[in-house]
Amino acid sequence: MKLLSRALIYGLSALVIVASVLFSSSGAHATVTPSSGPTSGGTTITVQGISFVSVHTGENYALGLTSEGTLYSWGANQSGQLGNGTTTTSTTPQPVLGEGGVGILRGVTQVSAGTYHVIAVTPEGVFAWGDNQFGQLGIGTTSNQANPFPSKVVGLNGNGYLSGVTQIVASGFHSMAIVDGSVYSWGSNSWGQLGDNTVIDKNVPTRVLGESGTGYLTGITSIASRGAHSLANSGTALYAWGANAFGQLGVGTTTSSSVPLRVLGPNGNGFLTGIEQISTGNTHSLALVSGKVYSWGWNVEGMLGTGSTTDSSVPTLVLNESGTAPLAGVESIGTGSYNSYAAIAGKLYVWGSNTDGTLCIGSSANQVPFATLPVWVLGESGSSPLENVLDYSAGNRVTSVLTPSGIMTCGDNHNGQFGNGNVVNSTRVVQGPHFVQTGFTIGQNLAENLLISGDILTGTTAPSAAGVVNITGTANVFGGTTAATPATVSWNAGTFTYEAALANTGSADLFPFGLASAGAILLGAGLLLALRRQQNR
Repeated sequence: MKLLSRALIYGLSALVIVASVLFSSSGAHATVTPSSGPTSGGTTITVQGISFVSVHTGENYALGLTSEGTLYSWGANQSGQLGNGTTTTSTTPQPVLGEGGVGILRGVTQVSAGTYHVIAVTPEGVFAWGDNQFGQLGIGTTSNQANPFPSKVVGLNGNGYLSGVTQIVASGFHSMAIVDGSVYSWGSNSWGQLGDNTVIDKNVPTRVLGESGTGYLTGITSIASRGAHSLANSGTALYAWGANAFGQLGVGTTTSSSVPLRVLGPNGNGFLTGIEQISTGNTHSLALVSGKVYSWGWNVEGMLGTGSTTDSSVPTLVLNESGTAPLAGVESIGTGSYNSYAAIAGKLYVWGSNTDGTLCIGSSANQVPFATLPVWVLGESGSSPLENVLDYSAGNRVTSVLTPSGIMTCGDNHNGQFGNGNVVNSTRVVQGPHFVQTGFTIGQNLAENLLISGDILTGTTAPSAAGVVNITGTANVFGGTTAATPATVSWNAGTFTYEAALANTGSADLFPFGLASAGAILLGAGLLLALRRQQNR
């Protein structure tokens, strides 16, 4: 009986103390600042506008992920890779539709663009669209037909649906995902790029084997693939498998492998460790270790950044722009089909092919065919490095860079992959997709005294009845100077609470909650005291 009484008292005490915390908090999680004010209006509030947070470039198309978890796409669309329900090329941004074409895809947290297919992760599942001739969509079928609507990716070996994904990769013609530290793969397997010790294509996810085919890979934190070879990083070890004609596996040979092999260390000594980030081009690979970049594979256009055009089957250090020492202080790395990138302090280095002006240095391929050492991606004027780089991505002969003003692009644009309303190539970055904030409503009322600075909006509330109202933001969508389709977007930017008592001092409104909170705490303390007395008997 004593045990029951103690348990009951402990439970009640905990319950009321938790209740006191709930009473003491308004429970508001608004994205506007401040989130409440008097019914008389006149509260100045600040709202974060919609913006692109990342850019993802495929073969000849691109996508932008927004701060609201939606996607816009532009460029070539022969396989339905834009996800807009058509196979028509678009030179301006269009929203990616939802599953089966219903509404638009929302809640996107990750996205990866392959050659002609896309994979995106949402709370509702993993979705894929575009080319599926090798089963790279992972939906249990293989088809040469375009797939212009997102479909849900099935689970391991076709059971249920894929979930628990921490990273997704859409590669050339295959795909990969990390689930609980294991690697799943599906799609084309002609070079063993699925890592399952076969060369048989798979249209559902299969699990990648362990080193040399023993067991399964575990403890994997990141994966990378663009062509027909794959990388998986555990932090302490880097594994590679698939095509290897140019030494892109980094294992000291040019023999392909259908099972993971461990990547060798610098110049072939030991094994590469301490890897912070990995990236692959079509036929070369990069790894970031302690601010320095290692590269290996094909180097015909200098994509290894070693100052030469000699291939390497083992990791070698990327040199600085003068070729006198290793490139240092690198914060992130990336690759295009035949290019490599390194970000340092908000600026971006690039090296490799300059076909169609991919280097973004204002010079054509006739003037500068390629760069064997890093060069800065230049700004629109072409006189100094592009600054405030937030994200970047590259496809085949095209470089896309995200800045606070939107997505800037250079290189090949014959399929509208700049998203700027035309098909004109450029050797310098030009303005592409971006948002221009237009305002916001507070419930049914437009914000008064509206001020807009970039993607920050400020306005004052109009008078209203007490209660919680939605804040709805609006913006125009542009590709360069050309309006997108549709040209305007609206989104739920948060909530605002009109509080009648706050019209004076606000104290009257807080009093009942403070009283209830204090009472709950006293009750909890009393119950605990009763328990102590019971124990002392």
